[in-house]
Amino acid sequence: MKIRVLCLTVVTALMAAGVVHSGDRAPTIYNTYDGFEPGARAIAMGGAFCSISDDPSGIYHNPAGLSDITQGLVSITYEPTRQSELTTDQVFAQESLQGRSIQYLAFITQKGAFSWRPLANSVKLVQNGLDWSKNEVVVNAYTISTSHTAENGIATGLNLTFLSGSIAQSKVVSAIPYTNISDGYGFTMDLGFMYKPAPQIRMGLNLRNLAGYMWWDDFEKDQLPFVMRAGVDFQIQKFTNFAMEWENRYYRIANEQNITHFGIEQWLGSILALRAGISGTDLNDKESSTFSAGVGYTDKGMELSLTAEKYRVDLTDVVRYVMSINIPI
Repeated sequence: MKIRVLCLTVVTALMAAGVVHSGDRAPTIYNTYDGFEPGARAIAMGGAFCSISDDPSGIYHNPAGLSDITQGLVSITYEPTRQSELTTDQVFAQESLQGRSIQYLAFITQKGAFSWRPLANSVKLVQNGLDWSKNEVVVNAYTISTSHTAENGIATGLNLTFLSGSIAQSKVVSAIPYTNISDGYGFTMDLGFMYKPAPQIRMGLNLRNLAGYMWWDDFEKDQLPFVMRAGVDFQIQKFTNFAMEWENRYYRIANEQNITHFGIEQWLGSILALRAGISGTDLNDKESSTFSAGVGYTDKGMELSLTAEKYRVDLTDVVRYVMSINIPI
């Protein structure tokens, strides 16, 4: 009941905050508000984590899973490097988050959770003879989360996110210079559900960016993409997790994306885990698929996960390395 009342309050506030700003469309792209998925464990499993979501990255994947966390944790997701024959500009050409090594920070307590995640940090330069334009877009997300398990065993979770950002523009057209800095703010809400019909089966649903908007000082408001993710996890003898997930992304200024995720996690005893996964819009096409593998080590409540993720850009392999650490507090 508390979650329902909070949802209605937030939606009403978002509608009341719908102030109309005149101006051109902001120089954002379709995936400006995506960022990277957090958690090396989840990434190693191909992102098929909506039905598991039992570590701090669950704030993103499905906040309902936070009800399974029984201790306080601090978590960080870090990208140390990438490897490719392409140049740095070519690797990051289609990404909105560029050059940010720390990609996620989270704090989990018994009463709730808080996280920070950078969504965009990009610079786009366009030249046409002597004319040129440069746009720098920065967006950060700050999220508070809560979860609750009902008597029927269905867990629900809620994320409330505040967005802050800036757009810096500079250009020269017909020898006339122009500069401008525009600040922005926004709000969005996520709603997650988790159900366990049997001890070996977990089912999850996450609705991300419900009523999500970003307002800019000098541009039209942006509508964040609505994302629906549903998945199921099968646990075999407490040592093996096999997860499947289906994701639909509805972008305002791009076509809908349908992404499939598969992941497996095999525990070798109680402290070491091996993980692998695949995701993509067409798993039969390696150009649109991402392959991942990783290892996890757990001891006395601390977990260290390392992952390598391989994907293709311009018919060339790119390998992205990610590390996550969860420390009990």
